[in-house]
Amino acid sequence: MKTLTEARPDMASGLYKVYRDAFLRSLAAENKSPRTIQTYGEAVDLLEAFLAGRGMPVDPSAITREHLTEWVNELLDRWKASTALNRYRSAYRFFEYLTEAGETTASPMARMKPPKVEEEEVPIVRDGDLQKLLKTCEGKLFRDRRDAALVLAFVDTGLRVSEMSSIRVADAADGDSYLDLAEGVLYVVGKGKRHRRVPFGKKARRVLDLYLFARAKHPRAEDPFLWIGERGRIGASGMYQIIEKRCEQTGIPRIHPPPVQAHLRPQDAAGQHQRLRPHVPRRLAHPLNA
Repeated sequence: MKTLTEARPDMASGLYKVYRDAFLRSLAAENKSPRTIQTYGEAVDLLEAFLAGRGMPVDPSAITREHLTEWVNELLDRWKASTALNRYRSAYRFFEYLTEAGETTASPMARMKPPKVEEEEVPIVRDGDLQKLLKTCEGKLFRDRRDAALVLAFVDTGLRVSEMSSIRVADAADGDSYLDLAEGVLYVVGKGKRHRRVPFGKKARRVLDLYLFARAKHPRAEDPFLWIGERGRIGASGMYQIIEKRCEQTGIPRIHPPPVQAHLRPQDAAGQHQRLRPHVPRRLAHPLNA
């Protein structure tokens, strides 16, 4: 005997959406960031699209481990293992939520194993390449002072690109990340809305001062965000582009900003794609990150 949702696929799809929306609201109630909630929602939507496209049930109570295994294999075929793992985790939490809410008797993912992600070796930037990169930023033009300040800010703080792009010139509202040049710190609101105080060194402070002089004369000076360009605030993608362009000018391999902290060892060989990495603590070898 068919269930009501098996007899009415449109009703099953509607029920899935009700569950999805309730799940996302529960994440908001847990104070998850908008970006995190968006990521969960994208994964749950991808799962529904896959199931519907393959003629599989979209009623969560009828979804089986076999259906989900096929979905994970599809993810691994289309994306990197790390991306597949993120989406697997999002779906896992979705079914866990439904079980906790009493809408399913057990999660079909309860005994599944997540996709294995091979740890990638991250090339470390050589000290000489860092000096070359900073050399290209020596100048009095606005973009030179901005780029020098940006590189050194990454070097000293190890912030994620998304965190750096959200820094404001001054403390404007509770919950915002901002620069306090007098104290030599960045007040950062990071993942999970956690607040932290991140110091930077004297050299970075001097270079930031020079950038602020140039910034005050810029047509977009009234923009509340610290890092600006011709169109105003520079987002994460814009920061990647700045670093990439400077690498091309320098003639060094392209550098990618990492979300982790480490320290630079000048003797390490740089790979085809390098990563700027900050030091911790300052007594270790010269730092780097972007």
